[in-house]
Amino acid sequence: MKFEILGKFYFRLFCFLIKCKQNQRFWTKNEQNHKGNL
Repeated sequence: MKFEILGKFYFRLFCFLIKCKQNQRFWTKNEQNHKGNL
């Protein structure tokens, strides 16, 4: 029972980290695009 709860917790944490990395790439690309447009 405890193992299942830990598994779900780590799975959510893992997904959260992946989303953060994707967002960082997205924002860095946008910043570069804005600088290029200026």
